[in-house]
Amino acid sequence: MPSNEAEVAPAADASVDIDNRNGTINDAACLERTQVFGVVRSLVEEDIGTALEFAREEGVQVSVVGRRHSMGGQAFFRNALILDMQSYDSMSVDEKAGILRVQSGAP
Repeated sequence: MPSNEAEVAPAADASVDIDNRNGTINDAACLERTQVFGVVRSLVEEDIGTALEFAREEGVQVSVVGRRHSMGGQAFFRNALILDMQSYDSMSVDEKAGILRVQSGAP
């Protein structure tokens, strides 16, 4: 007997917060709008690791972006999971050791 209920696609891993799923993004100059799988805004290292693991399991390419300055959209792959590193921007100084730690999104 056929079911009248629509099939429901399996839910994506709830531990990955993906914005703009199946949307588009553009580079800073707005030269080429590009279709993407989605955008993960990385705040902590665990977010990055979880997103990479999710992409591996789903067979999705990953593009890491910052301020999106590029010529013609080559900063990201079409249909990729975008790791937006702009908010991954903390800095810390260990004065005793003379070490400055800077995350990749720091301006």
